[in-house]
Amino acid sequence: MQACKSASTASLTRSPIMKIHRIAAAAAAVASCLSAQTLYTVVDLGSFPGFASSKPAAINDFGDVVGTCSASLSHRAFLYTDAAGLVDPGLPPGVSRSFGMAINNSGQIAVQTSFGAFSGIAGHAWRLTPGTGWQDLGHLGGGSSDPTFMNSAGDVVGVANLTSAGAYEPFVFRDGAGMVRLSPGSPGRAVAINDLGQVAGYSNSILRFVPGIGMQNLGSPPLLPNVIAGAMDSAGNMVGVASTSNGHVRHLWHYSDALGLRDLGWTGKRTVLRGMNNHGVVVGKYDDDNGTAYALVQFDEAVGPLRLDLFAPAGWSLFDAFGINDGGQIIAFGRLNGGPNRAVRLDPVFVASSQPVGNGCSGIPGTWPQLSATRPVLGSTFAMAIGTAANNSFGVVMFASGAPSPVPLGLGQGCTTYPNLSSVIGQLSIATDATGAGTTGFSLPNTWQLAGMRVTTQAAVLSPTSSSFLDFSQGIDLLLGF
Repeated sequence: MQACKSASTASLTRSPIMKIHRIAAAAAAVASCLSAQTLYTVVDLGSFPGFASSKPAAINDFGDVVGTCSASLSHRAFLYTDAAGLVDPGLPPGVSRSFGMAINNSGQIAVQTSFGAFSGIAGHAWRLTPGTGWQDLGHLGGGSSDPTFMNSAGDVVGVANLTSAGAYEPFVFRDGAGMVRLSPGSPGRAVAINDLGQVAGYSNSILRFVPGIGMQNLGSPPLLPNVIAGAMDSAGNMVGVASTSNGHVRHLWHYSDALGLRDLGWTGKRTVLRGMNNHGVVVGKYDDDNGTAYALVQFDEAVGPLRLDLFAPAGWSLFDAFGINDGGQIIAFGRLNGGPNRAVRLDPVFVASSQPVGNGCSGIPGTWPQLSATRPVLGSTFAMAIGTAANNSFGVVMFASGAPSPVPLGLGQGCTTYPNLSSVIGQLSIATDATGAGTTGFSLPNTWQLAGMRVTTQAAVLSPTSSSFLDFSQGIDLLLGF
Protein backbone atom coordinates (compact mmCIF):
# COMPACT_ATOMS: atom_id res chain seq x y z
CA MET A 1 0.00 0.00 0.00
CA GLN A 2 2.61 2.54 0.99
CA ALA A 3 4.87 1.55 -1.93
CA CYS A 4 1.96 2.11 -4.29
CA LYS A 5 1.32 5.57 -2.83
CA SER A 6 5.00 6.53 -2.97
CA ALA A 7 5.20 5.55 -6.63
CA SER A 8 2.21 7.71 -7.48
CA THR A 9 3.53 10.85 -5.80
CA ALA A 10 7.04 10.34 -7.19
CA SER A 11 5.65 10.77 -10.69
CA LEU A 12 4.84 14.38 -9.84
CA THR A 13 8.45 15.24 -9.03
CA ARG A 14 9.45 15.04 -12.71
CA SER A 15 7.11 17.92 -13.51
CA PRO A 16 7.94 21.60 -13.02
CA ILE A 17 7.09 23.11 -9.65
CA MET A 18 3.35 23.67 -9.49
CA LYS A 19 0.75 24.99 -7.11
CA ILE A 20 0.23 22.64 -4.22
CA HIS A 21 -3.38 21.84 -5.01
CA ARG A 22 -2.01 19.75 -7.90
CA ILE A 23 -1.30 16.98 -5.36
CA ALA A 24 -4.85 15.94 -6.15
CA ALA A 25 -3.45 14.50 -9.39
CA ALA A 26 -1.81 11.80 -7.28
CA ALA A 27 -5.22 10.39 -6.42
CA ALA A 28 -5.83 8.94 -9.87
CA ALA A 29 -2.50 7.12 -9.89
CA VAL A 30 -3.12 5.78 -6.40
CA ALA A 31 -6.61 4.55 -7.29
CA SER A 32 -5.23 2.63 -10.27
CA CYS A 33 -3.13 0.36 -8.07
CA LEU A 34 -5.37 -0.33 -5.10
CA SER A 35 -8.87 -1.64 -4.62
CA ALA A 36 -9.31 -0.71 -0.97
CA GLN A 37 -7.41 1.01 1.79
CA THR A 38 -7.82 0.49 5.53
CA LEU A 39 -8.90 3.96 6.61
CA TYR A 40 -10.64 3.04 9.87
CA THR A 41 -10.28 0.93 12.97
CA VAL A 42 -13.53 -0.40 14.42
CA VAL A 43 -14.60 0.14 18.04
CA ASP A 44 -17.34 -2.31 19.06
CA LEU A 45 -19.53 -0.31 21.46
CA GLY A 46 -21.06 -3.49 22.90
CA SER A 47 -24.53 -3.93 24.41
CA PHE A 48 -26.11 -4.05 27.86
CA PRO A 49 -26.30 -7.47 29.57
CA GLY A 50 -29.44 -9.26 28.45
CA PHE A 51 -29.83 -7.15 25.32
CA ALA A 52 -29.14 -8.93 22.04
CA SER A 53 -28.06 -6.02 19.89
CA SER A 54 -27.23 -2.33 19.82
CA LYS A 55 -27.61 0.33 17.16
CA PRO A 56 -26.15 3.87 17.12
CA ALA A 57 -28.00 7.05 16.22
CA ALA A 58 -25.76 10.09 16.73
CA ILE A 59 -22.18 11.12 17.49
CA ASN A 60 -20.67 14.39 18.73
CA ASP A 61 -17.27 15.89 17.95
CA PHE A 62 -15.68 14.17 20.97
CA GLY A 63 -16.65 10.74 19.67
CA ASP A 64 -19.43 10.24 22.24
CA VAL A 65 -22.25 8.13 20.85
CA VAL A 66 -25.92 7.61 21.67
CA GLY A 67 -28.09 4.79 20.44
CA THR A 68 -30.28 1.93 21.58
CA CYS A 69 -29.78 -1.56 23.00
CA SER A 70 -32.61 -3.94 22.08
CA ALA A 71 -33.93 -7.37 23.06
CA SER A 72 -37.30 -8.40 21.63
CA LEU A 73 -39.63 -5.54 22.63
CA SER A 74 -37.25 -4.13 25.27
CA HIS A 75 -35.35 -1.02 24.25
CA ARG A 76 -32.97 1.14 26.29
CA ALA A 77 -31.01 4.22 25.23
CA PHE A 78 -27.26 4.03 25.72
CA LEU A 79 -24.44 6.56 25.97
CA TYR A 80 -20.91 5.60 24.99
CA THR A 81 -17.81 7.63 25.88
CA ASP A 82 -14.17 6.63 25.68
CA ALA A 83 -13.75 7.42 29.37
CA ALA A 84 -16.71 5.44 30.71
CA GLY A 85 -17.53 2.96 27.94
CA LEU A 86 -21.16 1.92 27.46
CA VAL A 87 -23.36 3.63 30.07
CA ASP A 88 -27.07 3.36 30.83
CA PRO A 89 -28.31 6.96 31.29
CA GLY A 90 -31.48 5.67 32.96
CA LEU A 91 -35.09 6.10 31.94
CA PRO A 92 -37.13 9.31 32.05
CA PRO A 93 -39.67 9.33 34.93
CA GLY A 94 -42.64 7.05 34.33
CA VAL A 95 -41.20 5.67 31.06
CA SER A 96 -40.59 1.99 30.30
CA ARG A 97 -38.56 2.29 27.10
CA SER A 98 -36.21 4.75 25.43
CA PHE A 99 -34.38 5.11 22.12
CA GLY A 100 -31.22 7.24 22.03
CA MET A 101 -31.58 9.71 19.15
CA ALA A 102 -29.30 12.76 19.48
CA ILE A 103 -26.27 14.14 21.33
CA ASN A 104 -24.44 17.47 21.29
CA ASN A 105 -20.96 18.60 22.35
CA SER A 106 -22.24 19.58 25.80
CA GLY A 107 -23.20 15.98 26.48
CA GLN A 108 -26.94 16.59 26.31
CA ILE A 109 -28.85 13.66 24.82
CA ALA A 110 -32.36 13.38 23.38
CA VAL A 111 -34.39 10.19 23.52
CA GLN A 112 -37.56 8.90 21.95
CA THR A 113 -40.03 6.99 24.11
CA SER A 114 -42.62 6.03 21.47
CA PHE A 115 -42.20 3.35 18.84
CA GLY A 116 -42.04 6.08 16.21
CA ALA A 117 -44.48 8.18 14.25
CA PHE A 118 -47.53 6.28 12.94
CA SER A 119 -46.78 3.32 15.26
CA GLY A 120 -49.89 3.96 17.34
CA ILE A 121 -47.83 3.75 20.57
CA ALA A 122 -47.42 7.26 21.94
CA GLY A 123 -44.46 8.73 23.74
CA HIS A 124 -42.70 12.04 24.22
CA ALA A 125 -39.34 13.47 23.25
CA TRP A 126 -37.10 13.88 26.31
CA ARG A 127 -33.78 15.64 26.82
CA LEU A 128 -31.18 14.75 29.44
CA THR A 129 -28.82 17.52 30.55
CA PRO A 130 -25.76 16.56 32.65
CA GLY A 131 -26.15 17.86 36.18
CA THR A 132 -29.79 18.83 35.61
CA GLY A 133 -31.62 15.65 34.69
CA TRP A 134 -34.49 14.71 32.40
CA GLN A 135 -36.83 17.20 30.76
CA ASP A 136 -40.07 16.25 29.01
CA LEU A 137 -40.16 18.25 25.78
CA GLY A 138 -43.93 17.84 25.44
CA HIS A 139 -46.00 17.47 22.27
CA LEU A 140 -48.14 19.48 19.85
CA GLY A 141 -51.55 18.29 21.04
CA GLY A 142 -51.69 14.75 19.73
CA GLY A 143 -49.87 13.18 22.67
CA SER A 144 -46.73 12.03 20.84
CA SER A 145 -43.43 13.58 19.75
CA ASP A 146 -40.23 12.02 18.40
CA PRO A 147 -36.82 13.78 18.36
CA THR A 148 -34.38 13.42 15.48
CA PHE A 149 -31.49 15.86 16.05
CA MET A 150 -30.07 18.42 18.49
CA ASN A 151 -27.64 21.34 18.04
CA SER A 152 -25.02 22.78 20.39
CA ALA A 153 -27.56 25.01 22.16
CA GLY A 154 -29.74 22.01 23.01
CA ASP A 155 -32.42 22.92 20.45
CA VAL A 156 -34.20 19.72 19.41
CA VAL A 157 -36.08 19.02 16.17
CA GLY A 158 -38.35 16.14 15.26
CA VAL A 159 -41.90 15.24 14.33
CA ALA A 160 -45.08 15.34 16.42
CA ASN A 161 -48.77 14.75 15.81
CA LEU A 162 -51.39 17.45 16.23
CA THR A 163 -54.22 15.05 16.97
CA SER A 164 -54.42 11.48 18.16
CA ALA A 165 -55.55 10.57 14.63
CA GLY A 166 -52.33 11.82 13.01
CA ALA A 167 -51.50 15.08 11.17
CA TYR A 168 -47.78 14.93 11.88
CA GLU A 169 -45.71 18.11 11.57
CA PRO A 170 -42.08 19.04 12.17
CA PHE A 171 -41.25 20.80 15.43
CA VAL A 172 -38.39 22.61 17.09
CA PHE A 173 -37.95 22.77 20.87
CA ARG A 174 -35.97 25.67 22.34
CA ASP A 175 -35.43 26.59 25.96
CA GLY A 176 -37.75 29.44 26.86
CA ALA A 177 -40.03 28.84 23.89
CA GLY A 178 -40.90 25.18 24.32
CA MET A 179 -42.06 23.02 21.43
CA VAL A 180 -43.35 24.99 18.44
CA ARG A 181 -44.60 24.06 14.96
CA LEU A 182 -42.13 24.80 12.18
CA SER A 183 -44.65 24.88 9.33
CA PRO A 184 -48.18 25.25 10.72
CA GLY A 185 -50.67 23.43 8.55
CA SER A 186 -48.05 21.57 6.50
CA PRO A 187 -47.06 17.95 7.14
CA GLY A 188 -43.42 16.94 7.04
CA ARG A 189 -40.38 15.85 9.00
CA ALA A 190 -37.41 17.72 10.43
CA VAL A 191 -34.14 15.77 10.32
CA ALA A 192 -31.39 18.20 11.39
CA ILE A 193 -30.72 21.57 13.00
CA ASN A 194 -27.42 23.46 12.91
CA ASP A 195 -26.02 26.09 15.27
CA LEU A 196 -27.49 28.88 13.11
CA GLY A 197 -30.93 27.50 13.93
CA GLN A 198 -31.49 26.36 10.34
CA VAL A 199 -33.60 23.20 10.12
CA ALA A 200 -33.47 20.59 7.34
CA GLY A 201 -36.68 18.73 6.52
CA TYR A 202 -38.88 17.32 3.82
CA SER A 203 -42.47 16.63 2.86
CA ASN A 204 -43.39 16.54 -0.83
CA SER A 205 -40.28 18.64 -1.45
CA ILE A 206 -37.04 19.66 0.23
CA LEU A 207 -37.63 22.06 3.09
CA ARG A 208 -35.31 24.34 5.04
CA PHE A 209 -36.35 26.57 7.91
CA VAL A 210 -34.23 29.72 8.34
CA PRO A 211 -34.73 31.93 11.43
CA GLY A 212 -36.04 35.35 10.44
CA ILE A 213 -37.13 34.06 7.02
CA GLY A 214 -39.28 31.05 7.74
CA MET A 215 -39.80 27.80 5.87
CA GLN A 216 -38.21 27.61 2.41
CA ASN A 217 -39.47 25.19 -0.23
CA LEU A 218 -36.36 24.15 -2.19
CA GLY A 219 -38.22 21.91 -4.65
CA SER A 220 -37.08 18.47 -5.83
CA PRO A 221 -34.96 17.11 -8.70
CA PRO A 222 -36.87 16.88 -12.02
CA LEU A 223 -39.09 13.79 -12.42
CA LEU A 224 -38.19 12.64 -8.89
CA PRO A 225 -41.12 13.73 -6.72
CA ASN A 226 -40.33 11.66 -3.62
CA VAL A 227 -37.60 13.38 -1.64
CA ILE A 228 -35.96 12.60 1.68
CA ALA A 229 -33.63 15.10 3.36
CA GLY A 230 -30.80 13.30 5.11
CA ALA A 231 -28.42 15.78 6.72
CA MET A 232 -27.26 19.39 6.92
CA ASP A 233 -23.95 21.06 7.76
CA SER A 234 -23.14 24.22 9.71
CA ALA A 235 -23.58 26.43 6.62
CA GLY A 236 -27.04 25.13 5.74
CA ASN A 237 -25.91 22.85 2.89
CA MET A 238 -28.12 19.77 2.64
CA VAL A 239 -27.97 16.27 1.15
CA GLY A 240 -30.58 13.61 0.60
CA VAL A 241 -32.17 11.24 -1.89
CA ALA A 242 -35.01 11.56 -4.38
CA SER A 243 -36.89 8.86 -6.24
CA THR A 244 -39.65 8.13 -8.71
CA SER A 245 -43.12 7.48 -7.33
CA ASN A 246 -42.48 3.73 -7.12
CA GLY A 247 -39.09 4.27 -5.46
CA HIS A 248 -37.20 2.20 -8.04
CA VAL A 249 -35.07 5.03 -9.41
CA ARG A 250 -33.19 6.81 -6.67
CA HIS A 251 -30.78 9.73 -7.00
CA LEU A 252 -28.64 11.64 -4.55
CA TRP A 253 -29.03 15.39 -4.36
CA HIS A 254 -27.11 18.28 -2.83
CA TYR A 255 -28.36 21.76 -2.02
CA SER A 256 -26.29 24.88 -1.35
CA ASP A 257 -27.21 28.55 -1.56
CA ALA A 258 -24.35 29.10 -4.00
CA LEU A 259 -25.22 26.36 -6.50
CA GLY A 260 -28.85 25.59 -5.70
CA LEU A 261 -30.31 22.08 -5.96
CA ARG A 262 -28.12 19.62 -7.88
CA ASP A 263 -29.04 16.10 -8.95
CA LEU A 264 -25.95 13.95 -8.33
CA GLY A 265 -27.23 11.00 -10.31
CA TRP A 266 -28.49 7.45 -9.90
CA THR A 267 -27.29 5.36 -6.97
CA GLY A 268 -29.38 2.21 -7.19
CA LYS A 269 -32.31 1.13 -5.11
CA ARG A 270 -32.94 2.12 -1.49
CA THR A 271 -29.99 4.42 -0.91
CA VAL A 272 -30.45 6.56 2.20
CA LEU A 273 -28.19 9.39 3.38
CA ARG A 274 -28.11 9.95 7.13
CA GLY A 275 -25.12 12.08 8.08
CA MET A 276 -22.73 14.74 6.78
CA ASN A 277 -19.87 16.58 8.47
CA ASN A 278 -18.58 20.07 7.80
CA HIS A 279 -15.93 18.72 5.42
CA GLY A 280 -18.60 17.41 3.07
CA VAL A 281 -18.17 13.70 3.82
CA VAL A 282 -21.54 11.90 3.67
CA VAL A 283 -22.58 8.54 5.14
CA GLY A 284 -25.66 6.36 4.79
CA LYS A 285 -26.95 2.99 3.58
CA TYR A 286 -27.60 1.03 0.40
CA ASP A 287 -30.29 -1.68 0.43
CA ASP A 288 -31.50 -3.62 -2.62
CA ASP A 289 -34.57 -5.02 -0.81
CA ASN A 290 -33.28 -8.56 -1.42
CA GLY A 291 -31.18 -8.96 1.70
CA THR A 292 -28.16 -7.00 0.52
CA ALA A 293 -27.48 -3.93 2.62
CA TYR A 294 -24.26 -2.12 3.41
CA ALA A 295 -23.08 1.11 4.94
CA LEU A 296 -21.73 3.66 2.49
CA VAL A 297 -19.47 6.68 2.62
CA GLN A 298 -19.05 9.38 -0.02
CA PHE A 299 -15.86 11.41 0.14
CA ASP A 300 -16.51 13.41 -3.00
CA GLU A 301 -19.06 13.64 -5.78
CA ALA A 302 -16.68 12.40 -8.48
CA VAL A 303 -16.05 9.10 -6.69
CA GLY A 304 -19.65 8.54 -5.58
CA PRO A 305 -20.82 6.28 -2.72
CA LEU A 306 -18.38 3.56 -1.62
CA ARG A 307 -18.91 0.54 0.61
CA LEU A 308 -17.68 1.47 4.05
CA ASP A 309 -16.63 -2.08 4.95
CA LEU A 310 -13.99 -1.92 2.21
CA PHE A 311 -12.10 0.54 4.38
CA ALA A 312 -12.45 -1.39 7.67
CA PRO A 313 -10.46 -4.42 8.96
CA ALA A 314 -11.34 -7.78 7.44
CA GLY A 315 -14.29 -9.67 8.94
CA TRP A 316 -16.54 -6.70 9.55
CA SER A 317 -19.91 -6.49 7.78
CA LEU A 318 -21.32 -2.97 8.03
CA PHE A 319 -24.99 -2.59 7.13
CA ASP A 320 -25.77 1.06 7.84
CA ALA A 321 -24.00 4.31 8.79
CA PHE A 322 -25.82 6.94 10.83
CA GLY A 323 -23.47 9.86 11.40
CA ILE A 324 -19.99 11.35 11.01
CA ASN A 325 -18.31 14.08 13.06
CA ASP A 326 -15.78 16.69 12.00
CA GLY A 327 -12.96 14.46 13.24
CA GLY A 328 -13.99 11.86 10.65
CA GLN A 329 -15.34 9.34 13.17
CA ILE A 330 -18.31 7.39 11.79
CA ILE A 331 -21.01 5.48 13.64
CA ALA A 332 -22.37 2.37 11.97
CA PHE A 333 -24.30 -0.84 12.53
CA GLY A 334 -22.71 -4.19 11.75
CA ARG A 335 -21.16 -7.39 13.00
CA LEU A 336 -17.82 -9.17 13.10
CA ASN A 337 -17.57 -12.61 11.44
CA GLY A 338 -21.27 -13.34 11.80
CA GLY A 339 -21.45 -12.32 15.47
CA PRO A 340 -24.18 -10.24 17.13
CA ASN A 341 -25.31 -6.98 15.56
CA ARG A 342 -23.57 -4.10 17.23
CA ALA A 343 -23.25 -0.35 17.28
CA VAL A 344 -19.71 0.46 16.18
CA ARG A 345 -17.58 3.55 15.83
CA LEU A 346 -15.08 3.78 12.99
CA ASP A 347 -12.03 5.82 13.95
CA PRO A 348 -9.79 7.18 11.16
CA VAL A 349 -6.39 5.53 10.86
CA PHE A 350 -5.03 8.70 9.29
CA VAL A 351 -5.84 11.62 11.59
CA ALA A 352 -4.63 14.79 9.92
CA SER A 353 -1.72 16.40 11.77
CA SER A 354 0.63 19.36 11.49
CA GLN A 355 3.89 19.15 13.46
CA PRO A 356 6.77 21.72 13.50
CA VAL A 357 10.23 20.37 12.69
CA GLY A 358 13.63 21.85 13.62
CA ASN A 359 14.58 25.51 13.52
CA GLY A 360 14.71 28.25 10.95
CA CYS A 361 17.40 30.86 10.38
CA SER A 362 17.79 34.54 9.55
CA GLY A 363 20.34 37.33 9.40
CA ILE A 364 19.60 38.02 13.07
CA PRO A 365 21.00 35.08 15.08
CA GLY A 366 18.46 33.21 17.16
CA THR A 367 15.45 34.43 15.21
CA TRP A 368 13.64 33.18 12.09
CA PRO A 369 10.26 33.40 10.36
CA GLN A 370 7.71 31.38 12.30
CA LEU A 371 5.56 29.20 10.03
CA SER A 372 2.31 27.62 11.28
CA ALA A 373 -0.33 25.48 9.57
CA THR A 374 -3.77 24.08 10.28
CA ARG A 375 -4.37 20.33 10.21
CA PRO A 376 -4.58 19.17 6.56
CA VAL A 377 -8.08 17.66 6.70
CA LEU A 378 -9.22 16.33 3.34
CA GLY A 379 -12.07 18.40 1.99
CA SER A 380 -11.24 21.45 4.11
CA THR A 381 -9.38 24.73 3.63
CA PHE A 382 -5.72 24.33 4.56
CA ALA A 383 -4.35 27.59 5.95
CA MET A 384 -0.79 28.70 6.67
CA ALA A 385 0.51 31.78 8.46
CA ILE A 386 3.97 33.29 8.84
CA GLY A 387 5.17 35.76 11.45
CA THR A 388 8.38 37.49 12.60
CA ALA A 389 9.58 37.59 8.98
CA ALA A 390 11.02 40.53 7.06
CA ASN A 391 8.55 43.39 6.75
CA ASN A 392 6.77 44.06 3.44
CA SER A 393 8.54 41.22 1.71
CA PHE A 394 7.82 38.21 -0.46
CA GLY A 395 8.58 34.52 -0.23
CA VAL A 396 7.55 31.01 -1.15
CA VAL A 397 6.26 28.03 0.79
CA MET A 398 7.74 24.82 -0.61
CA PHE A 399 6.03 21.41 -0.42
CA ALA A 400 7.63 17.99 -0.95
CA SER A 401 6.20 14.50 -0.60
CA GLY A 402 7.58 12.33 2.17
CA ALA A 403 8.92 12.83 5.69
CA PRO A 404 11.30 15.68 6.60
CA SER A 405 14.77 15.25 5.09
CA PRO A 406 17.06 17.80 6.83
CA VAL A 407 19.95 19.07 4.71
CA PRO A 408 22.32 21.84 5.98
CA LEU A 409 22.60 24.66 3.43
CA GLY A 410 25.98 25.97 4.51
CA LEU A 411 24.94 29.61 4.25
CA GLY A 412 26.75 30.66 7.42
CA GLN A 413 23.48 31.11 9.33
CA GLY A 414 22.88 27.52 10.42
CA CYS A 415 20.18 27.15 7.76
CA THR A 416 18.63 23.76 7.03
CA THR A 417 16.10 22.70 4.45
CA TYR A 418 13.50 20.13 5.55
CA PRO A 419 11.50 19.24 2.40
CA ASN A 420 13.20 16.63 0.24
CA LEU A 421 14.22 18.77 -2.76
CA SER A 422 14.14 15.74 -5.07
CA SER A 423 10.43 15.23 -4.27
CA VAL A 424 9.06 18.76 -4.59
CA ILE A 425 5.40 18.75 -5.60
CA GLY A 426 4.52 22.43 -5.40
CA GLN A 427 4.92 25.87 -3.96
CA LEU A 428 2.80 28.82 -2.90
CA SER A 429 3.75 32.48 -2.83
CA ILE A 430 3.38 34.43 0.39
CA ALA A 431 3.64 38.17 1.13
CA THR A 432 4.30 39.82 4.48
CA ASP A 433 2.89 43.08 5.78
CA ALA A 434 4.48 45.89 7.78
CA THR A 435 4.65 43.61 10.84
CA GLY A 436 6.31 40.71 9.03
CA ALA A 437 3.16 38.57 8.98
CA GLY A 438 1.36 36.91 6.11
CA THR A 439 -1.08 34.15 5.25
CA THR A 440 -1.75 31.75 2.41
CA GLY A 441 -3.76 28.59 1.83
CA PHE A 442 -5.81 26.44 -0.52
CA SER A 443 -8.63 23.91 -0.57
CA LEU A 444 -7.64 20.28 -0.08
CA PRO A 445 -9.56 17.87 -2.31
CA ASN A 446 -12.08 15.54 -0.70
CA THR A 447 -10.20 12.55 -2.12
CA TRP A 448 -9.86 9.51 0.11
CA GLN A 449 -6.86 8.17 -1.83
CA LEU A 450 -4.75 11.00 -0.37
CA ALA A 451 -5.35 9.83 3.22
CA GLY A 452 -2.01 9.00 4.82
CA MET A 453 0.06 11.05 2.40
CA ARG A 454 3.06 12.65 4.14
CA VAL A 455 4.14 16.14 3.04
CA THR A 456 6.90 18.40 4.37
CA THR A 457 6.74 22.17 3.96
CA GLN A 458 8.98 25.17 4.70
CA ALA A 459 8.99 28.88 3.88
CA ALA A 460 11.77 31.09 2.53
CA VAL A 461 11.34 34.89 2.67
CA LEU A 462 13.47 37.60 1.03
CA SER A 463 15.42 39.53 3.65
CA PRO A 464 17.95 42.38 3.35
CA THR A 465 19.66 41.38 6.62
CA SER A 466 20.73 37.89 5.49
CA SER A 467 23.95 37.21 3.63
CA SER A 468 22.00 34.91 1.32
CA PHE A 469 19.13 37.43 1.07
CA LEU A 470 16.82 34.66 2.34
CA ASP A 471 15.43 33.82 5.76
CA PHE A 472 14.08 30.31 6.33
CA SER A 473 11.29 29.16 8.62
CA GLN A 474 11.31 25.89 10.49
CA GLY A 475 9.82 22.91 8.68
CA ILE A 476 6.34 21.46 9.16
CA ASP A 477 5.58 17.75 8.88
CA LEU A 478 2.05 17.22 7.49
CA LEU A 479 -0.06 14.07 7.42
CA LEU A 480 -3.13 14.31 5.18
CA GLY A 481 -6.19 12.66 6.65
CA PHE A 482 -9.50 13.16 8.40
